[in-house]
Amino acid sequence: MVARPASFLVLAGVVAACSAGSATSGGLVDGGGGDGSGSDGGGSDGATGTDGAAADSSFDGGVVVHEGTAPACHDLAHAGAPVSVVANSGSPPTATPLPSLEPGLYVVTSVIEYGTSTTTEPSNRTTIYVTPTRYYFLYDAPAGTGPARHDIITTNWALDAGTLKRTVLCTSQGSPGQNVEHRVDTSAGGFTLYALSAASRPIGIQYVKVK
Repeated sequence: MVARPASFLVLAGVVAACSAGSATSGGLVDGGGGDGSGSDGGGSDGATGTDGAAADSSFDGGVVVHEGTAPACHDLAHAGAPVSVVANSGSPPTATPLPSLEPGLYVVTSVIEYGTSTTTEPSNRTTIYVTPTRYYFLYDAPAGTGPARHDIITTNWALDAGTLKRTVLCTSQGSPGQNVEHRVDTSAGGFTLYALSAASRPIGIQYVKVK
């Protein structure tokens, strides 16, 4: 969903699907995926984010997110600090499929671009809030090899055999309706989502639950 070479967003994958952006946006800013990109947005584990959305989404930890219309799709605020992308010349670790995605507030704490000794991916600040039916995504990155980014995205979600499937319902840039899929693994304190960098290399984005 973002505009830069295909790379949540992303997002950690959703941002580029909507326009064209960096993989570090949690897989949401990018049309690519760690092991494939967008097909159906549905899932089979019962943790589906289908389409019945409330205007206000409050799940736990005292967090309340108000849904809106584009470009201000929701009012989630950042909860974490900016993170710099680290280069790793090796390959991504063996998959450890995430069995379930616990609703709550998550921040990105680590981003690794594999298969390279250097990276041009920008530092970024990413926060998501997951409810049983919604995935609220907020991403900011300074200007670098591409323009500065400020992306606000709402999707539904489903987890299916280690693949996180989402359909974009609202985006601050581009048009909704894109379907994105990304490999998602278990990691300390949360999960790691895999997408592709601007250079089409695997990139691992670690999310840690803070509430």
